[in-house]
Amino acid sequence: PIGFTPQPREELTLNLGSKTQKFTILGAFGRREDTWLHLAVDEDTGKLFVIRKLATAEAARHCGEVSRVMEMIPEGYKGIYDAKWMEALPELNPGNKLWISSDEDDKFAYASAIVYPFIEGLDFEDYFSRFKGERLSSYSRLLLDKIIRVAEICADLETWGVPGIWDINSFNEIIGPDGDVVMIDYSKVGFTPTGALEDLFYAPFDNMRRPEREKNLSKLVFVEDQHLNDRIISGLRAIHHKIKSGEYTSLKEFLSDLRNMRSLFPNDGVRSGINRQGDASYAGVGQIHAASSCEAKDMYDSEEFKVLWFDMLRKAFHEKSVYKIKYDETRFSGSQIAIIKEYVRLLNMKTGGKFETAGFSSANGAREALLTVYKLNHTGNVMGKGCVDIDIPAGDDIKQYALRITGMLNIALAASNIGEDLSDGDNTPIAGFIRRECREILGDGSAIPDDLASLIKLIRNLPIPKAAIIPTEKIEEYNKLAKEALSAA
Repeated sequence: PIGFTPQPREELTLNLGSKTQKFTILGAFGRREDTWLHLAVDEDTGKLFVIRKLATAEAARHCGEVSRVMEMIPEGYKGIYDAKWMEALPELNPGNKLWISSDEDDKFAYASAIVYPFIEGLDFEDYFSRFKGERLSSYSRLLLDKIIRVAEICADLETWGVPGIWDINSFNEIIGPDGDVVMIDYSKVGFTPTGALEDLFYAPFDNMRRPEREKNLSKLVFVEDQHLNDRIISGLRAIHHKIKSGEYTSLKEFLSDLRNMRSLFPNDGVRSGINRQGDASYAGVGQIHAASSCEAKDMYDSEEFKVLWFDMLRKAFHEKSVYKIKYDETRFSGSQIAIIKEYVRLLNMKTGGKFETAGFSSANGAREALLTVYKLNHTGNVMGKGCVDIDIPAGDDIKQYALRITGMLNIALAASNIGEDLSDGDNTPIAGFIRRECREILGDGSAIPDDLASLIKLIRNLPIPKAAIIPTEKIEEYNKLAKEALSAA
């Protein structure tokens, strides 16, 4: 964890009712010494846990409701940490000098602690501090998405009748390697959750505390389109006034307004990933990258992306053309095929059913491209074809790799719209689109050819990027998250 300080190993046995758990404390972390958390390993399972020693009566009373609250939350719910209120009994810890949570109340006569499994990730403040110096428009949609996720969790808690409110601030929301959010810490402080959620949204900005908010809101640039930015600011101002006047009667009502705000942010076609920066700070995870990420020299391609994408869909709708997507069901895993089918489902929603899929088997030795998109006219004749394949070492299995399936589909669909004359100027934006997607798959440092003939050759034999190699047991989870991200795009 950030700020972790190793310490001499300390053995500690905690109990919850008749159940005991033995830990070895490895060190401490946190922002202030009075609220330090301890990183510990369970001696039986080897799993990491966080232990917060409740060293004062106030801390013990503050957290004493945790166990009861946890019973109100459905088992397996991922938005909340799985915390337990445990005791350290002297007879189970001979030779240990235990802390005293309270010597005034029998309920807290012994040392007590909050214990929960260690959550990998960055808190809200550290996560968004990485964007310091960047244009707000480059990460504003990501920021709003995270706020919406926190609001969804709070709305669930409200529905279940959880008492009090979760302590919403920049340190108690952990964003994991998969981009999802987990909330930690319980508070019975009577503050307005909608106001705390609004504070969380503005936390990454300077000069946006509550007294300064109305005055400085108009200075923020969430999107580059001035008219659209004005609409977003107007919507945020309306939310701010509803919070101030106490108009919200439920968190679901507030969440609905946030989602309406989200609809004002432009979507760049079918996204290739989970989020803008791909959570690259989590080494070895191999996250998918979104199609909206590009360097300054590629801004032409970025601007062309949305226009090109919807132009292709418009042609499919008006020209009576259809697209047939063939995929090798032998080489793809079931979860990878699920991404392909979700991609086609979303496109059919936009075109009224102009896309279809067909799986084929390469088990008999006949080798075709991993993915092929055929553009067909109304008589069924092929008007264009886009092929994408991956160059993997001999003997390796495609299913063992974290493939960016959506990006590959984007490339194949674009390539099927390339005309026979490769020098035709109409192919220029399509080539730019394909280069962007290749860069997202292979990384910014990869050599992407400029001429169209070489580009087509590249996509038919894409090299595997190192980031695509992740632990085998994580592949299914990776594919599931990719499908969920596609559905939410």
